[in-house]
Amino acid sequence: MAALTADILPSIVKAVDTATGGYVLTMDVGAGDDIYKGAFVAEAPGGDGIGPALGTSVLPCIGIALQQGLNAGGSAGDLIVDVLAGIFAIEHDVASTTIANLMQAVFCDNDNDLYLTATTSNPFGYILNFISGDNCVVMHDPTGAVVAAQS
Repeated sequence: MAALTADILPSIVKAVDTATGGYVLTMDVGAGDDIYKGAFVAEAPGGDGIGPALGTSVLPCIGIALQQGLNAGGSAGDLIVDVLAGIFAIEHDVASTTIANLMQAVFCDNDNDLYLTATTSNPFGYILNFISGDNCVVMHDPTGAVVAAQS
């Protein structure tokens, strides 16, 4: 790439509903999986697409579904959905948080809930800012969550 000669706005700096940053990817829905708009998604068992991020799969959360894909009776790839993937920030509740949890790794145990404990949960990212109650700004960065969980 050539050096810049004018101002640009990087394509990854954009807002999608209440999320900022990331990339929108079109992905196959896994066999027998139902994905709802706003669901946290991970690689489906067997690697045949994406499914809801469930604690039993213990895979990093790929991102958030931007549309619904109900594929309960279908085969892998019968449906596709757009997924906000990569590194992005969202405002979301994280169970039992305080200001002391800043920069702590968070995990999703299902397609909608975030927790501070790994147990059988999928790496999601980390707490970027504490707002109030359980409400936080969470940075989706599954690679960062994996590193933080191991340290």
